[in-house]
Amino acid sequence: MKINSLKNYSYLTLFLAFVYLTSGGCKKKDVETYPESQKTLITVNFTNNFINPKLGAIVFASDALGNVIADTTASGNCKIMLRLKPGITVPSLFMLTVVTWEPSMHNFVISMNSYMSVPTSSEWTLMGHRPDTLGHFTVNLTNVPPSSLIIYANTGYENLTTNYDNVNNLSYTDPDNLFIKLENNPEQKYQWISGVHPGGTYNVDMATAITPGFSQIGLSGKYYEARIWGYFTGDYENSLPVMTNYSLGNVPAGQQIKVAVLPERFQGYHTELKLVESWTDNTSYTCRVNGPIPASFLKIDASVQSLSTFPAGKIEVHPSGDFTSTVATWQFYGHNNQAFTWNLYGSDTSTVFKLPYLSPSMLQTFPTLSLDSLSFLNVELSEYPGLTSYNEFLHQVFDPAHPRSPNKLDASTLIFGQGK
Repeated sequence: MKINSLKNYSYLTLFLAFVYLTSGGCKKKDVETYPESQKTLITVNFTNNFINPKLGAIVFASDALGNVIADTTASGNCKIMLRLKPGITVPSLFMLTVVTWEPSMHNFVISMNSYMSVPTSSEWTLMGHRPDTLGHFTVNLTNVPPSSLIIYANTGYENLTTNYDNVNNLSYTDPDNLFIKLENNPEQKYQWISGVHPGGTYNVDMATAITPGFSQIGLSGKYYEARIWGYFTGDYENSLPVMTNYSLGNVPAGQQIKVAVLPERFQGYHTELKLVESWTDNTSYTCRVNGPIPASFLKIDASVQSLSTFPAGKIEVHPSGDFTSTVATWQFYGHNNQAFTWNLYGSDTSTVFKLPYLSPSMLQTFPTLSLDSLSFLNVELSEYPGLTSYNEFLHQVFDPAHPRSPNKLDASTLIFGQGK
């Protein structure tokens, strides 16, 4: 390992230790208490390891001008009651920001999500999708065609690589199934291995791989990405899937791509598609569909008419068309390999997006971050079938009786900006 890499790793280790020590708030299975004289803005339940069990989270509220009116930290699976300090006027609506952090490869990823127009006295549940790993197993392939791109997928885990010796996959269920596919092979041949266990080693001969069935997806544009996961049951929210397709590149001349289907294995699919129609603008499109694989790309009927950016985390956007919500995103890469992403959610009628001021907990935990350090990335317009408003979107995602991941909802989106 290079000296610079060792130095960065040491900085990251110290940073992780600092964040863990400063992540107070409620501990696992505890409830944070405040004097009854303080007005409860919102109750937030963190479940199913939404917060990394070894790290923590920050939750703060802001008024319409971005001023911080409540601030706390949290750790573990817990409930927090975010309350105003005495003397602050109770707003009918406020902005809520939830900050979490995770190690990722050689970086430390800080995710900040702010939500405009949250009603006072709300209760939200943020449910994680972090199953406990049971270990890993090892796969060795023989008779692999040259230059093969290979999908190794089991329940809840996928690895897309050119390697075919000593490939390790994480285990989340025992016993498990292993799906191995030659992704860039015209026939997309695959092997299905049942009875896979943590700690095992599996030697697979790809000379006996078989050809799957196929579906066609119609696309119109220049560039595409397609990722598809198969589900053993129709439960797209709580069960773990197996990746069956991951392809990208120029849209074929026939404006159709061929994707593998295994109806004898899966009851349904989660399909994620991305499309770039032109290289000359800053717009791309995505769609997500649960159920049968769609026959064509489901494009949102919306556009961005104009966009103006300002310093210190502010934009003004003028969209048109039919959509449910808007998300503006900023990024900052700090020292010690810290990668910050800040998403600000608003309604379809919101035109001005201004990040709130940093809370005391944020300033203490991430001293290198400032609003001036953030660079605007893009704005995203999203249409969620069956939802008629931004408030319905918030309810669908954070309803304590049935919380859901926004990435699991059917959606069509437009992304406008650098990070299209």
